[in-house]
Amino acid sequence: MDLQEPPVDVSERSPEAQGASGFREFAVIAALMFAAMPFLLAETLYSPALPAVAAEYGKPLADVSWLLTGHLLFAAVLTPIAGRMADVYGRGRLLVVVLGVTGVGAVIAGLASNLPVLIAGRVLQGATVAAVPLSLSVARDALRPERVGLGVGLLSAVFGVGAGFGFLFSGPIVDHLGLDWLAWSVAVVAGTAIVLLSVTVLGLRPTTTVDRKRIDLLGALLLATALVPLLLYISKGSEWGWFSTKGLLCMALSVVAAAAFAKAELTVRDPMVDLRALSRRSVWSLNIPALADSVGSLGANFLIPQLVVLGAVKTSWNWGETATDAGRLLLACSIGILIGGPLTTLLKNVADPRTLLAASFGLFLVEYLAIALFHGTHAVVPMALFLGGVGFGMCSASVANLVIRGVEPSLTAVAMSANYTLRLIGGSVLTQVLAAILTASATAHGGAATEGAFEAAVFTCAGLVLIGGLSTMLIPKGETAQRA
Repeated sequence: MDLQEPPVDVSERSPEAQGASGFREFAVIAALMFAAMPFLLAETLYSPALPAVAAEYGKPLADVSWLLTGHLLFAAVLTPIAGRMADVYGRGRLLVVVLGVTGVGAVIAGLASNLPVLIAGRVLQGATVAAVPLSLSVARDALRPERVGLGVGLLSAVFGVGAGFGFLFSGPIVDHLGLDWLAWSVAVVAGTAIVLLSVTVLGLRPTTTVDRKRIDLLGALLLATALVPLLLYISKGSEWGWFSTKGLLCMALSVVAAAAFAKAELTVRDPMVDLRALSRRSVWSLNIPALADSVGSLGANFLIPQLVVLGAVKTSWNWGETATDAGRLLLACSIGILIGGPLTTLLKNVADPRTLLAASFGLFLVEYLAIALFHGTHAVVPMALFLGGVGFGMCSASVANLVIRGVEPSLTAVAMSANYTLRLIGGSVLTQVLAAILTASATAHGGAATEGAFEAAVFTCAGLVLIGGLSTMLIPKGETAQRA
């Protein structure tokens, strides 16, 4: 999953915020670090286990993939809303609320007796993505200025180092405890985090803002209405027929809702997505790489378990191994991410951020071409995933640097928020596209996708990251960026 946290501006501090001191200050940091655990688990536990879930419920991959798609879609809609609500009701309180929603979703998933209920629980767990920016904001508000850097640094390290937690634990949980414990583990850590936050963060005076922005619920509803029918069309198109009545109605509803969303965002006072700000070249030119970045980070997470883990129907090209083996492979990507971010910092005096961004897509391209051509060679795949992880770390850091360089401070938060939302949307669409490719093949070949279908899905990712790399040429150069 997409584990790179959205950047948060820590340069400002509300004069009303009351910093803790001494032991309690470190207790706040510890509680916030533990609050990251539900996010890390919810984001990564299910990726290696998708073949096992499909076999357990006897459902095609296109249906099971909604465990990821619905999660990302809810996160894309809820995260900006939670940020606005935090300004009104207090960031610590909203952090507890989103973890509570995550916990409820995990309980629903743990008790699920069928796939639709499991998906509903996974959708609610998407709330945990909002905990990332909220945790960083709470650290800024709750700590003394000289401790803010320490708190944010520790939290960022947890988000980075902990990225592979779910990949490592998914297989052992499935093998020894059962699929339902993928959900119960999230519920346990979410509940523990709520208790820790309740005795630390909730005791602090809530931060408020002078200019409270309105919550764009209409925009959120229209965005969801535009995306859900589109994703249904992608996942069910081959089953319904691409030009069937159901399919065409879904596409029509998606187009109408998208147009209404655009009109609403241009007219409301505090839009969910500031389309006017995004119309600047220095901003919109970064949104294409953001969409392609979601391919680099999520495509392999979805495809590798299909290659490694034996599905419901045995295939000659599948490795025939377990979710634990898939998790170990995906850990190579997480290690690469940890290297990619710092590497970008080291290279910033040698190469322009735009060049580094293009180079990151070059690494993505090498990753997918290697997997497509040499997926039968066990030594090549982890090396490819590691390179892709380095590319993702470089891509995320380079985009952040380009946003900071390309827009004035007043638009930085808008650009960052839109960029992160597009990553989530891109990830949800990509998951359904890849699932549709594999499911169509499985339907036509006795329930098992062919090797050619797997290669087609990987080459699709390669083509998309190539487009992302070429799109970096649209980004304004150097000193012209802020005027573009």
